[in-house]
Amino acid sequence: SRRKPKPAEKGVRQEPEISSKKIPASAKKSHTLRLSNFFDNNPHLLPVKKHIPEKYFALKRVTQPENLYLIDEQVAKKAAAYILPRIKQNENQIVCETNAGLGFITSYLLENGVKLVRLYESCPDFKVYLKDLFRSYRGRVELFTKDIFLLHRYDYIDKQDHGNRVEQLLKRVPKKNWMD
Repeated sequence: SRRKPKPAEKGVRQEPEISSKKIPASAKKSHTLRLSNFFDNNPHLLPVKKHIPEKYFALKRVTQPENLYLIDEQVAKKAAAYILPRIKQNENQIVCETNAGLGFITSYLLENGVKLVRLYESCPDFKVYLKDLFRSYRGRVELFTKDIFLLHRYDYIDKQDHGNRVEQLLKRVPKKNWMD
């Protein structure tokens, strides 16, 4: 029984009608069930499912994930193929990947001649996986157990305890002006 909206008076802003629509059942599904459905609907991703730490499947619906990860190898190849020509223009630059997860972008870059990739991965499970994955690229992968997106926190802590976390994370990264 919807009411017909009253015609708006000239010059008077009419407030939008509040919808009484119900929340779709799919939105009420558990995170685990939605992830399961996602993998069922994308069978090309099933081989990577076993490498994703269980904690990412057990999140509550209201919990924001700590990090986002790329799990589609084809998407990773497209992204890496896009940036690869720009990287090869300057062979001396530092190439970094944060939240490397399953390492798809880094794998593609290393296979295509990038000499060194620095990885920042805060999830211990993914770090173990990455160490094993890149064992054959000895000397071409540097792996840090920090989230580079939290650089501001590390800087604050360094100021408090006179540490050098930021310096270690950014070693050999040249300082540049913001616009450069």
